[in-house]
Amino acid sequence: MRKIFLGCLFAVSLSASNFQPFIDQEADISGLARFEPVFDQPPAVNGDGLLELKGFYPTRPSRVRFDLAYIYEAPEWRLVQINVQVGAEAD
Repeated sequence: MRKIFLGCLFAVSLSASNFQPFIDQEADISGLARFEPVFDQPPAVNGDGLLELKGFYPTRPSRVRFDLAYIYEAPEWRLVQINVQVGAEAD
């Protein structure tokens, strides 16, 4: 397990299997650290108590979209859902 930063908001512990598709495709998303995330809507806690973050990084030629959900387990937020996609800028 290792900690990675998703945007500038949270550090989470994930195993390599969480990102196996990126590993298999040899995708390099390390450059995201230079970009500020653009949120589709402001991060907010939903009715189930999950903090939702949806948006993208304004990268070119491909855009990196994310859909994340965290649950608060004192004293920190724990990632419970992750969906990251790399696609055309218009996606």
